[in-house]
Amino acid sequence: MDILPELKSYLQRKRWQWKPTSGTDIAVKTCPFCGRSKWKFNIHATKTMYRCWHCDARGNLYKLKRELGDLQGVVSASQAVGEGKRGSSTTVDMDLIDKWHRQLLKHALTLSYLTEGRGFEAETVAHFKLGLQKQNGQLWLAIPHISGGVCHNVKFRSLPPAEKTFRRVKGAASTLFNADVLAEHGSVVIAEAETDAMSLWQAGVKNVVGLTCGADTFLPEWYDNLADKEEVTICLDADVVGQQGARAIARRLGFDKSKNVLLPYHDANEMLVQVGGPELKRVIEGTAELFEVSGVVTAADAMLRCKETAETGEVGLLTPWDDVNLLLGPGWHPGDLIVLSARVKVGKTTLSLNLADHHSRMGVPSLIYCLEMSVERLGEKVAALIRHKPVDDLTGVDYELARHRLRNQPLYFVEPDWGGSLKDEVVRDKIREAVKRHGIKFVVFDHLHFLCRSLQFLTAEVGQVTRAFKLLAQELNVVILLIAQPKKIEGSRVIKYDDIKDSSSIPADCDQIILLHRNARPVGFDEDSGRAQASDQEVLEPKTLLRIDAARFRGGGECFLYYDGASSLFTGWEDRPSREP
Repeated sequence: MDILPELKSYLQRKRWQWKPTSGTDIAVKTCPFCGRSKWKFNIHATKTMYRCWHCDARGNLYKLKRELGDLQGVVSASQAVGEGKRGSSTTVDMDLIDKWHRQLLKHALTLSYLTEGRGFEAETVAHFKLGLQKQNGQLWLAIPHISGGVCHNVKFRSLPPAEKTFRRVKGAASTLFNADVLAEHGSVVIAEAETDAMSLWQAGVKNVVGLTCGADTFLPEWYDNLADKEEVTICLDADVVGQQGARAIARRLGFDKSKNVLLPYHDANEMLVQVGGPELKRVIEGTAELFEVSGVVTAADAMLRCKETAETGEVGLLTPWDDVNLLLGPGWHPGDLIVLSARVKVGKTTLSLNLADHHSRMGVPSLIYCLEMSVERLGEKVAALIRHKPVDDLTGVDYELARHRLRNQPLYFVEPDWGGSLKDEVVRDKIREAVKRHGIKFVVFDHLHFLCRSLQFLTAEVGQVTRAFKLLAQELNVVILLIAQPKKIEGSRVIKYDDIKDSSSIPADCDQIILLHRNARPVGFDEDSGRAQASDQEVLEPKTLLRIDAARFRGGGECFLYYDGASSLFTGWEDRPSREP
């Protein structure tokens, strides 16, 4: 029987007694919820849905881990520098929502825009409490995000003849639109925007929720809301951005239970206006299909993807340093495994922290999984990076300012369980969980050799673990930066990729190797003798050679960066402080 690796690893970690049953189910001897030991707890081996036939506990693998407390360990960077749990977000007074709704009902032009221009019936306008706000002589359509009797936010859309624009309530939460239906239905339909969700609701698709931040945003809280749904139908816009967003949502919620609807019109609201609600409902219910994930495509389809990428101007992940980007070319793309190596204290962890901070500031959710330092220590380094100050000089004000900058930055750290198992399959499962919940797209793992402890077969183990990280990058469609340690090298020569410990298979499995090097310099100078003073401790120059070696799709090359170790900051060599040579 084929069992998903994530499920198999979890069963082994929990040390549960289990056995295959008929079909695609496995039976666990003891239910973790009711404690009954009669093999009544069943899990689907590929869909990972569970059910106890005694106490009727049910859900998916994510919910199982959440209920059993197995989702600990991933914290945001803002928490790492002292934020803790956030307080409640701003909400909008329901009396104000009612006031705006009454104003809309009295405004003939806005009602005409909604009924004739957007195809909405009076019942839809009333059910979603659409309103009209007047601000500085401008009319705005108010679309409240209400759930549990509370208005969590409002999206305002400018009304014609003004130019189309949107705004929201500052400081308010981003929630799913029409989220109350989630408690009423085991399946859900996801629409790209509020107007699309309203169109589907009017067409008779009542179990619909709408994204409120665009097709390319899917927040961790939304994942929590939807993870236990047995079936998800995704109905985003038919353009490239919409379909890329649909596939990204399906990847996080699970391809096995996610279906896609490719509308014959641009979006659901346009279809409602053009052909009416019954036809819209028929398309939703009759044409939804599972995403194609077999991994086999025609050459023609591959050319179509290349054409779409060229037309949208899409590039991969780039670094904050122009000279490095010239070497990267089109950047790093989902599925890439990058290996970073250097001698001790040269700056491997700091460089990776700089990259993760940069990507997350660009809106790319990033994860650092470091087995060499605590989350608090990482928090100190990221605060030093943000404030451009040595860690020892940071004050409470510095940490507060750093925390403020990180509040809306999707940067996360894994808090390692040093008292538990650090096997590579446990590490990969933690990364899988973080990708699903937080939408991680860039992963740093520090470091490879921490997972490889074999005394007799270390080279084979390093190859196996490296290959597993490459397969994980492809499975999750993320970029993984894997830090590896070099062998002990005599002298001060620049390291090469074959200096990485037990590296015979690393170049074959990774897409790129990045090597760092800094020369040693004397600590002091004896004016009497005119010679450098001897020192027991080697001090490295800030000038850092970055060499890209063994690149799969580029020729490689090298450039220089400037390293400010006290502030955990790399800058371009041309941007170094003027006092430096």
